[in-house]
Amino acid sequence: MDYVLCRKKDLQRLLDCKVIPGKSVTKQHRPVVCKMMLESKKRKILQTRELKTKWWKLNDNTYHEKFKEKVEQVINGKNALPENWVQTAEIVHETAKEVFGVATGKRKDDHETWWWSEEVQRCVKEKREAKKEMGQEQG
Repeated sequence: MDYVLCRKKDLQRLLDCKVIPGKSVTKQHRPVVCKMMLESKKRKILQTRELKTKWWKLNDNTYHEKFKEKVEQVINGKNALPENWVQTAEIVHETAKEVFGVATGKRKDDHETWWWSEEVQRCVKEKREAKKEMGQEQG
C-alpha cells in the first residue's frame, strides 16, 4: 500500500487519487498520483510600528523650556545624577515622551499638498475655464 499524506482539513480538496499500473518503482511499490485543489493564502506580515518621540519639537522655544525644566525637576528629585549612562538616558527619554508626545509612525500620504500653491490653483482654474469654453463651442 502507498499513501498520500495531507492534512485532515485538505481531504475535502482531494479530487482524484490513483495508482499507475504497469510502472513499478520496486516489485512491491507502484507510483501514486493524486490531484488536489489547494489555495495559496497570502500571509499578512505584521508590521509593528515603533512609537517615536517627537524630538523635532525641541526646536520650538516653548517646548525647549518645558523640557529643560522637567529634566531639572526629575534630576533634582533624585538628589544626584545617576552614575550609569543608561539610567540618565532613560530619564531624558521618558521626560521627552511626556513633554513632546509620541508619534505612531504612520505616514500621512494623502496629505501631500506642499505642491498646491497659488500658481498651481490659478493654472487649474484657467484649464477648467478653457474646457468649459470648448464644450460650449462644440455644443
